This record gives sequence, C-alpha cells and structure tokens, in this order.
Amino acid sequence: MSDLSSFVWIGSGPTSEGYGGIGWLLDRHLGTSFLLPVGILVGLTLALYLVFKRYGYREPHEGS
Repeated sequence: MSDLSSFVWIGSGPTSEGYGGIGWLLDRHLGTSFLLPVGILVGLTLALYLVFKRYGYREPHEGS
C-alpha cells in the first residue's frame, strides 16, 4: 500500500463508516443539531484508530 492510503482512511472515515450520516438522520428525526458533529467526530476517531492500528509503531529488527 502506498503512504497516501492512511490519508484516505482518515478522509473517508466520517463518511464511509456512516457515522456522519447517522448523526444527520438522527438530528433530522429528533429535531436536534448536535448529533451530526458528534457522528463526524466518532467516524474520524475510528478512522484514526484504524490508521494507527495498521501503520502504528513497530519495534526495529535486530541488526538494523
């Protein structure tokens, strides 16, 4: 995978995971205005978690 794939995960997290959309739908249904930003932040947090899980810290090999 290329190095840019981590940016794709971060950028697509709030939308492709659907949390922004779920927040928007709940806002419309409940008549509130705070669930869309909460949904976007949850999606972004999960996307960052996936990036760190995939590309996180790795200990160097012996002899390097």
